[in-house]
Amino acid sequence: MDPRLSLVMVTVLVVPFILCGIAALGLDLSQSRRDRRERVVARWGELRITESFLIVGYDRNAPRIPLAGLSVRIAETGSPSAGPDAHLVHLTVTGDDGESVQRTQRYSDGALTAARMFEIMFNRTNTAAVAPAVEASALRWAA
Repeated sequence: MDPRLSLVMVTVLVVPFILCGIAALGLDLSQSRRDRRERVVARWGELRITESFLIVGYDRNAPRIPLAGLSVRIAETGSPSAGPDAHLVHLTVTGDDGESVQRTQRYSDGALTAARMFEIMFNRTNTAAVAPAVEASALRWAA
């Protein structure tokens, strides 16, 4: 076999993987920069939390929903024996008006842990957003 031919074949096979890796890294870095710029506290899939909003997606016109009145619920469905597509982690954000935003990922220990961390950070942020109003009313009644 000609050594130049094998070099060309290796290049043709390896270069697309390298380019895909560079593109994926660039996308991840741009999302991380956007999260820092928007002061995102936590994210799970396309759901992101700032100090006062739930942002759904990464588009420029992504919906921003105020945190007040929202709640998060995590559910695990299926079983490992049913196959990877049947064992899922569901995260549901429900508002006072009954509307909800739902996201689903395949089950893994990392996906379940990330969903629980999202819920914890959501509850901490949501409590911080509501706490000043509660304190203000308590102070007004005390005076």
